[in-house]
Amino acid sequence: MTPARRRGRWLVAGGLLGLALSPQARRAGLGLRARAMRLGRPVADPVEPFRRAPCYDHDRATAGAGGAARSEAGR
Repeated sequence: MTPARRRGRWLVAGGLLGLALSPQARRAGLGLRARAMRLGRPVADPVEPFRRAPCYDHDRATAGAGGAARSEAGR
């Protein structure tokens, strides 16, 4: 390999490294990662853990028996 060709490869490698370390590339990478996380995360009901709490057992029992109006939430 000739010295001129080797120098050209080093220039290309240095330019790519400089581009990868630039602030614009960092912002683009953060945006891309955030979008990938949103796409990969299943959509869940944020209130579901509260509804499954033991303090709502009485409400679930009365609602299942047709007494939704008599539950605490219906009062």
